Amino acid sequence: MRWRRYIAIGAISCLVVAGYLVWRAFPRDRVEPVAAGEAVRIFRHRSVGPLSARPGEPEPGVYRYSTSGEESVDAALGILGTSHRYGGVSTISLIPTRCGIVQRWEVLATRWTEVAGCREQDGYRLVSVDEMHEFFGVRRRVLYECREPVRPGTTKLRPGMRWKGRCATDDSSRESRFRVLGFERVRVGGRSFEAVHTMTRLRLLGKYSGSASQEDWRRRGDGLLLRRISRTDGSVDGAVSADYVESYEIKILTLQPDR
Repeated sequence: MRWRRYIAIGAISCLVVAGYLVWRAFPRDRVEPVAAGEAVRIFRHRSVGPLSARPGEPEPGVYRYSTSGEESVDAALGILGTSHRYGGVSTISLIPTRCGIVQRWEVLATRWTEVAGCREQDGYRLVSVDEMHEFFGVRRRVLYECREPVRPGTTKLRPGMRWKGRCATDDSSRESRFRVLGFERVRVGGRSFEAVHTMTRLRLLGKYSGSASQEDWRRRGDGLLLRRISRTDGSVDGAVSADYVESYEIKILTLQPDR
């Protein structure tokens, strides 16, 4: 009977070793929360020009938003898949640049989006959209260069207004359709603000393909984002193809930014 015990012990040991080797062979996913004060540090480091707001613009600085939602990825025929929960607080930094402003939304240290625009006489011109995601230690950063018409400021928007735009990389593009849905009241901390409600629908083509939608409520007087609902369903073609889904909602917590 002793030999059976030895066989059992040997089999268990082999299973343990095999499990450890599989665990080591596959990359491990991790979620890194945004460190306290990191958004303010980035804002201070990258700001160029005066920190006072121009007429019709929100104050530069770091705004905090209550946040719910998640992003998920399914790759390698379902072998690799994971989700990153969005909870608590994310930030949007309005960073002054030489020609306009960069809006940086950061929900995780491994997930952020930057939208850069330049001022024009009648509004803003979108210049670029820069996105970063990380799964299983692999970072994917995509920088779209944009050629879009000038977007009027929120004080000039009217219900029913529409326009189209396009941003592209060497192997991907995103075609946008923008529409003003109307004016609504949004409550923030017991106060009510008139907001412009807009809808943007995106068609993603190329290496990064799929569709996305984004509803924004921006304070009519200066364009400060008060609320956003966003959804993306896409895929990435490459050595390992992957399906990607992101859905979230953010609501502003602070009307006075940190600097």
